[in-house]
Amino acid sequence: MFLQLLKSKSKEENELSKLFDHIRETQAIDVVGRGTVVIEPETIFDSPEFKKALERAASIVKR
Repeated sequence: MFLQLLKSKSKEENELSKLFDHIRETQAIDVVGRGTVVIEPETIFDSPEFKKALERAASIVKR
């Protein structure tokens, strides 16, 4: 466990951190209890990152 704290973040972890930072700026996120995160669905669905990922997923499925 401790050694995982010393390693650098992966590309995926960095991208997730950026998304959470963006969501925090919009005040559409709440932390409830220990580690439970509640995010407004509209914030996710309206984000350009989600729309881009949705298009990418659709292109993969069409293959």
